[in-house]
Amino acid sequence: MNINLTCVMLVLETTPNPDIRKSDIQNIKILLRRDTHGMPWVAANTSDDIKQQVRNTMAGIIGTGSFALEQVYAMGDKKYMAINNGVDIIHLGIINGNRIENIHPEYELADISIKGNKIKIGDMEYQYQTVEKIGPAVEYLFETNAPDIETDKTLVEILSAWKHLRNRVENTDTIFKFMPDEFALESVRQVYEIISGRCVDKSNFHKKITKYCTEIPNKTTRRGHRPGKLYTFKAKTGDSWL
Repeated sequence: MNINLTCVMLVLETTPNPDIRKSDIQNIKILLRRDTHGMPWVAANTSDDIKQQVRNTMAGIIGTGSFALEQVYAMGDKKYMAINNGVDIIHLGIINGNRIENIHPEYELADISIKGNKIKIGDMEYQYQTVEKIGPAVEYLFETNAPDIETDKTLVEILSAWKHLRNRVENTDTIFKFMPDEFALESVRQVYEIISGRCVDKSNFHKKITKYCTEIPNKTTRRGHRPGKLYTFKAKTGDSWL
């Protein structure tokens, strides 16, 4: 049996807003293979560090090793075995688009949106539902309306990573791994709302995250009549940000 290492790489890209009175627009994209629209993956060498193998593979695809990486889930469902004859260990990668040096021509970035029971990737939209499986431990599985098993497997990998990400942004500093070196508090809020799928009060949200942010003196976004302040991330060991 093979062990395959897959990576759901999420990339934050910022688009200038033509309305200078508003903040720039934050978009989350996903890295996909051009030919299959599947996740990047590599066959594992079980005698070597698994996480480092994923990092080396992804660095070769996006031209940098400067990204956050976490192991998410081991998926060994029998219905997927015929695709690659093995267990997939899913990883979540996070990076700001400004840090990507170049993308290998076999890969591309596609828009991704997950709201309610819909997942949209590029121009394709699918339905899914979360199923609670109770055994020795409670496990949450995903069922989709994908037209084929390969697409279904890709969607389940993405949904598993996204669920992990939603949990992480609630009680860790993971949200800041999407940010560039300098950022506005409003950008953090926008990304949080994209991931969590819910709106939050601006003022209260900013108050909760400022302890993780160090203001950059005499530097602003320079947009609109009241330019916003810029910050850098300040890690706090053993604390949660929200």
